[in-house]
Amino acid sequence: MTKQLNDSTGISLNIKWLIQIVVVVAMAVWAYSEVTGRLSNLEHSYDMIKDKLNRTNEAIEESANGHNAWPMDVEQSTKIKALEEDLRRVEDYYLQIQINNR
Repeated sequence: MTKQLNDSTGISLNIKWLIQIVVVVAMAVWAYSEVTGRLSNLEHSYDMIKDKLNRTNEAIEESANGHNAWPMDVEQSTKIKALEEDLRRVEDYYLQIQINNR
C-alpha cells in the first residue's frame, strides 16, 4: 500500500519540533551573517593595510632616489652634516695641538 503525494496530502508536526526547527534555522542564518560580516571586515582591513604598505614603499623608494625627501630625513641630514663639521674642527684642533707639542 503506497501513498501518493498530491495537493490534499497533509503532514502532522508537533509544535515543539516546529519551534525547534525555526530556532535552528534562525541561529544558522544569524551565524552565517556574523561570519560573512567578519570576513568582510577582515578583507577591508587587509586591503587598507596593503594600500598603506604600498604607499610607504613608494615613498621610501622616492626618498632613496632623492625625490620627495621626508622632512625628518632632511632634518637628520642637516644635523649629521653639522656634527661632521664639528668633528672635523675638533680633529683639526687636536692635530694642531699634537704638532705644536712636538
